[in-house]
Amino acid sequence: MTAASAPARPASVRGLARGLLYGSSFQRAIELCEQTQWWSSGDLEALQWRQVEALLAEVYRRNPYYRRRLTAAGWPPGGRGWLSRVPALTKLEAVAHASEVAAGASRPAARTSGGSGGTPLPVLVDRATYPWYVVGFYRGLRWWGADFFDRAAVLLGRSRHSILWSAVARVKDWATGWLRVAVEGDFDARVGRVAAAVARYRPAFVYGYPSAVYRVARWLETASDCPPPRPRVVVTTGEPLFDFQRAAIERVFGCPVVEEYGCGELGSMGFQCPSGCLHVTAEAVLLEAPPAAAGPGPVVVTHLRNVRFPLIRYALGDLGTVDTEACPCGRGLPVFRFAGRSRECVRAPEGQVLALPRQRRFLSLLPEEAAGRVQVRVVAHDGDPGHSVPGAVDALVVAAERDALTVVSVDEVREAARQAFGDWCHVAVAVVERLRRSPSGKLPHFTRWRVPG
Repeated sequence: MTAASAPARPASVRGLARGLLYGSSFQRAIELCEQTQWWSSGDLEALQWRQVEALLAEVYRRNPYYRRRLTAAGWPPGGRGWLSRVPALTKLEAVAHASEVAAGASRPAARTSGGSGGTPLPVLVDRATYPWYVVGFYRGLRWWGADFFDRAAVLLGRSRHSILWSAVARVKDWATGWLRVAVEGDFDARVGRVAAAVARYRPAFVYGYPSAVYRVARWLETASDCPPPRPRVVVTTGEPLFDFQRAAIERVFGCPVVEEYGCGELGSMGFQCPSGCLHVTAEAVLLEAPPAAAGPGPVVVTHLRNVRFPLIRYALGDLGTVDTEACPCGRGLPVFRFAGRSRECVRAPEGQVLALPRQRRFLSLLPEEAAGRVQVRVVAHDGDPGHSVPGAVDALVVAAERDALTVVSVDEVREAARQAFGDWCHVAVAVVERLRRSPSGKLPHFTRWRVPG
């Protein structure tokens, strides 16, 4: 073998592995979605309803659990609005009835929710269905000049699958050329080693939780002996992306930062286009939410392709809007706007309000060096439906890492919280050495602490 021909062998081996792992259905899904993204909103709605009808017919035939739910809704379906009569399926219900939802299907593979909202939900996915969980992500990368099989640095929570499935995941990462870093409890203590590994790897794109990517970017910015890589795009997922994070990541990596909307149970449900709109992966999921004119409401999602483990009108606990408005990019895909989590609310003089807009306001009032190192914790007493402490006043505790207080004082943190959340609540500041990530590896900048009461 000559020196010139040596590099070709690993590439061909990787190509063979990709074909074995992803199969021909992956390429067919990509080819279809490359075409349908340019369809009109009306044609896409018709495509979705055909998929809904096919899914419901198959599920009604083979799945006793869903047959009961569909019968109670007045089976058979009668037009596109009929689906709204089917009760939403909560995660707790799906976990409790997982064996019935699966309807005795064999266990070919499983995607698991992160568990940040409670007990993880393993979802069965076979090889023919798997492409529909990632096709929106693959297509979205192409909008930004990257490709699914480019070198990538992936900063997400650790997989909680079996040892065998974890080994398969490692083979997939090798075949796709991905450097995967587990974001878990000790991630922030080893961020220097992670950042150095990402810089050496020179990925074409970076994909991960914004809190993790932000900390990597900040470390690289201050490391004189470790120049940052220059990926084509950074894709964030799993957490809200805040302005200070976007600004720092773009500054350090010198590329656009875009958002993906997805979850383990349903895959990639939306991706941000170059015109700034988050487009729904309409070929794989039907996302139901109020139109923008009506304001945010509960989000329920039906996966259109998974018959082995159907999730029909699955309630994510998210709030948002969805519209078929025209996007300057020319794609007919619906546009989704995320408004927050239904469980993340705070009291205000006008009643319960979403925390996310106020959280964004709070972080914008702090220096960037401090914004990434604080967390608002609402103290709520068990059994109190108003989520309030005695006296009907919510207490906010701002946990601040000690390093954050080198650029901002405790009084300034407290005042910023009062400006953002209102002067009707008591604000305390707790100094911690390091914020704790959730079991899924996420670092929420807003959380609710429940205490016995």
